[in-house]
Amino acid sequence: MPPVKEAGPVSSRKQPCGTRELTRLTRLVDDRAVSFEVEFRNVVGETAAIGSAGQYTLVVDRPADGGGLGLGFNGGQLLYLAIGGCVSNDLFREASARGINLTTVRVLVRANFTGEPAVSEDVSYEVELGGDAPREQLQELVSHVDAIAEIPNSVRRGTPVKTQQRTDRSLNDRTTHRHAAGRLLELLRLVPSSGLAWPQ
Repeated sequence: MPPVKEAGPVSSRKQPCGTRELTRLTRLVDDRAVSFEVEFRNVVGETAAIGSAGQYTLVVDRPADGGGLGLGFNGGQLLYLAIGGCVSNDLFREASARGINLTTVRVLVRANFTGEPAVSEDVSYEVELGGDAPREQLQELVSHVDAIAEIPNSVRRGTPVKTQQRTDRSLNDRTTHRHAAGRLLELLRLVPSSGLAWPQ
């Protein structure tokens, strides 16, 4: 870990997710036994889709120069957001278990997709951290979270991904849930005008 100034947040540049050796596997709060189900449904006739997990939603789309409307996250962004979001959440969780109050948390994730088919290269992330604890404790907190964070570890260990297909002509007549489409359009109306004509 690089030297840290006495004033200001702790800054720690982590090694690529694909290469860092895990050394600390003990977590203070065990939340491993959790099942998740998320869903993506496109809006009829559009490339944009709603990703939903329970009551939470986000917009997913391809870039405008890639055949989409550019109205939401693409898959690569979601992957890196998942890594950074997991680290951020775990920092707060583990800090709370240690009695540390964090005031500043910034996680910056960097990587590229290359090849055919395109896959992610090594992922690196940088953490800036501030709180009411000595810098040595904050540094140790970052190292601990890096060792136990669920999403980075899933990527590092190469979690298998399997597919199940369902293709049927009758699906052509099915429409995206109307409430989901309405929620998507409501979200997109919050986006600064891009010259699109919204359906009435």
